[in-house]
Amino acid sequence: MGRDGYHIGPPREGYLNGKMDLDGKKKPIQVEDPKYAPFLQKMFELRGLGTMTDKEIVAQINAEGYRSRIRNRWSKTKEKVIGKRGGHKLTVKHLQNIISNPIYCSVNTGVWLPAPIKTRYKGLVDISTFNKANKGKKFIEENKDGSIT
Repeated sequence: MGRDGYHIGPPREGYLNGKMDLDGKKKPIQVEDPKYAPFLQKMFELRGLGTMTDKEIVAQINAEGYRSRIRNRWSKTKEKVIGKRGGHKLTVKHLQNIISNPIYCSVNTGVWLPAPIKTRYKGLVDISTFNKANKGKKFIEENKDGSIT
């Protein structure tokens, strides 16, 4: 199913797991998280403008109230919650990991895939914004036949 552009597993940061109806079947997709998606979109926009350093972008996003998603931490037997993980401020390294991840412009590049594919759900940013933010380090090109390189 992962090969068809659907999503399996925990949602990426900025997304929530959702469902999509296709021929009467419910298919798993990622939908925009109203709490985190604006932060991620702003990261891509600021990086794409090229007027701020990564440190300045991180400082601005943190000043707007960004904290990473809080998740439960489970015991080894997976029976009870023993704590929480997350709730951290954004770091430069985390910003760079987010910016370089093509899932945010609705392109999946899993190791099991022979070539990158377009997901069946909308990304947080478009491909041109993704390319601007990555400044040529990662470049996504959509071919006329719909394939992606």
